[in-house]
Amino acid sequence: KNHRGRTVRRIRCRQVIEDDDRRYLQRVKEICAEIYGYDDRRPGKVTVKTVSRALGLDFYKLKKMRSCIKEIERNYETQEHYWAREVIWAVGQIRANNETMNFIHIRKYTNMTRENLTDSLQELRDQDEEVYGIVKGILKY
Repeated sequence: KNHRGRTVRRIRCRQVIEDDDRRYLQRVKEICAEIYGYDDRRPGKVTVKTVSRALGLDFYKLKKMRSCIKEIERNYETQEHYWAREVIWAVGQIRANNETMNFIHIRKYTNMTRENLTDSLQELRDQDEEVYGIVKGILKY
């Protein structure tokens, strides 16, 4: 049997993916920064799925783009770390809107359970001592 046609197609496909990888890399960096959420924007968790959705690119094609995947992995964080960033953002929003600092308001902004909040306490302590003290006080009640 002659497999030459299949091999040529595979090489051509790999070349297209490598070209797309170079073309999309800068946009992937920008999208990762947007999803991470700087300034007053709500933080998000950077994953291959969220980046592919924002790019409008097929998830499986993005997974084959080596440089883009390395950039996404560079922005990897644990779920607890993400929750801690989200709580810090929520506390800022509560202060900005002059609302009462309590669990209900934190939940309104983050949709986190008490267990999620408890699980994120160690990361919260590492990221922001003041917010950690506030959340620790809220969880005692």
